[in-house]
Amino acid sequence: FLGKCLALDELPQLRQDILEQVSKPGFSWEQFVRVGSSHLVLPALYCKLRNSDLVSQLPPELTAHLKKIHTLNTERNKGLLKQIHWLHALFLNAGIKAVFLKGSGALLGELYPDPGERVLNDIDCLVHESDFEDAVNLVKEEGYTHPPFLPEKLPLMHHYPSLFKTNEPAQIEIHKIPVGKRQLKHLNLEAMWSACAQPGEKDGPWILSGTDQILINVIHSQLKDRGQFYANIPLRNIYEFYRLNSRFELPASKDLPPRMKRVLNNYMSVAEKLFTPEKSFPLKKDLSSKVFIWRFEFNKTSRVYNRMGKFFRTLTEILYTYLYILAKALTHKEYRSYLRINLTSLAWYRRHVSVIRKRF
Repeated sequence: FLGKCLALDELPQLRQDILEQVSKPGFSWEQFVRVGSSHLVLPALYCKLRNSDLVSQLPPELTAHLKKIHTLNTERNKGLLKQIHWLHALFLNAGIKAVFLKGSGALLGELYPDPGERVLNDIDCLVHESDFEDAVNLVKEEGYTHPPFLPEKLPLMHHYPSLFKTNEPAQIEIHKIPVGKRQLKHLNLEAMWSACAQPGEKDGPWILSGTDQILINVIHSQLKDRGQFYANIPLRNIYEFYRLNSRFELPASKDLPPRMKRVLNNYMSVAEKLFTPEKSFPLKKDLSSKVFIWRFEFNKTSRVYNRMGKFFRTLTEILYTYLYILAKALTHKEYRSYLRINLTSLAWYRRHVSVIRKRF
């Protein structure tokens, strides 16, 4: 239902179907808000219902609530754009090229028809690895700081810990690579840097090409956040994919390795399911995609399956992460250094016990 709402601008014929569903006696606006809020798409949902003249179907107090959320997010995004332009100018003056990723790139490229649709957690920007340290120091010199962390862990991270400053709208994450190290093999960094564009003024901020934005979106959702493994995809991510696909070409299938083809195909299967079959995706409806859709649907409809999934996700992530680090430590000095420091730190054990208790 939420997917159909988000597709209203492109597919206005869905309005009647949505009107019939919200008119049913058992329709739950409480669930609508709970799910939309957990997936960070309430401002976008408000925009679609408003544009399709459907807000009159909402309870008046809910309309006022959603309007307020949208207004606040619009103002915040205006502040974020100012912060992004400030950061770009800071790096430009130092001879550092920065490319803005994910939500920041979407705002700069005006991917969304309404500036208040996209909810951003932080500002993600990518710099060349040779400029990484200088970029971090420049931002720190402007009064930004970060939570405590072990410097020995930095070689294992794909971005510096979030940098924040009082009274600034968002934290800044400076990336030396656009995805995690495990997913880097799926990208051609040299080609990606060459294809970057400046959507605004000539000396304005850089963003990825549309096709690379799609690829990064899929890799983050399906591989880094393990959506492919768990068949559990945030609606904000898949909606951004839907918008990107409406404007840009998908990565050429011939250029993708077999696993990425399967990952992208499963992702498109979910997009088709959510945003109605009337939206055309170049799908290969094979057994893999059908099983993936079944698991995705079961995740949403079965509370027991969902809870079991969360338990096994946590257990798998813990085991996989620890075993991965142990395996890497056999051949990589930075991993051995990380292990040596952490295994002798009482605070490290306390932190992990606390995390495990919360998860289970």
